Amino acid sequence: MVALLKVTQIKSTISERPNQRESVRSLGLKRIGDVTVREDNLQNRGYVRTVAHLVRVEEIDSYTPAAVRVNPVTQPSTKVINDAGHDAPHGGEAMSEQLASALRQGDGDYVFDTGDFLEWHRQGTDRSLIWSTERSAGGLLKAAGPALGKINPQSRGVVVIGSERRILDGPEIAEVVLKNPDEVKFLRVEYIGGVALLWSRVSGNLKFDQASSFREASVIFDAETASSVESALLATATEHVGKLATSIVSHVAA
Repeated sequence: MVALLKVTQIKSTISERPNQRESVRSLGLKRIGDVTVREDNLQNRGYVRTVAHLVRVEEIDSYTPAAVRVNPVTQPSTKVINDAGHDAPHGGEAMSEQLASALRQGDGDYVFDTGDFLEWHRQGTDRSLIWSTERSAGGLLKAAGPALGKINPQSRGVVVIGSERRILDGPEIAEVVLKNPDEVKFLRVEYIGGVALLWSRVSGNLKFDQASSFREASVIFDAETASSVESALLATATEHVGKLATSIVSHVAA
């Protein structure tokens, strides 16, 4: 009998290192609550060891999966942003009831037909929102800055340049990113208001990578900073996500 590992994702990968996000994806996990069963071998043990703080692991002899969870956000729809029965936000598009209902629930994700994507998580009072962007890391900082304010000089940020990972004071991160715009692979900075802004050249969601060529931006925020996040989303997101920014943030922040 082959020994098995039952792996459950218990924390979000939103602020983790690129290699840790890749290990979670390699295990077949996409979001908090997902469960996968893998053969107990050196490769899978290595993945688990890399993300031990993000997953719960059980050694088992056999496994019968529970009923498949249907996430309403992932169901295909060609009319997500043209639902005449709902008022449009100031971004100019109306949101379908299907997407609005999904946004009010715990965690979820959505890929538009155009490749624009959106993912959200809730943990206590914290909210995380991930969206597609065409901006570079430097372009994201410039566009989001007016909405989010000043980078917190007391915080430490993370930037990955090529194969080098650097942990620097917040303002230094911006300086390094703007000097090396084409070499940045990952970025995380925190603003004085408490919002954490992240950017990645590659999405942490396998489904997004398969359906989209856009880069990924994300924030960690709470209800008090929702209005500034809405403005940042409007300024940085790809077209369809940006047009729904007001509704997206209000639903996730609630």
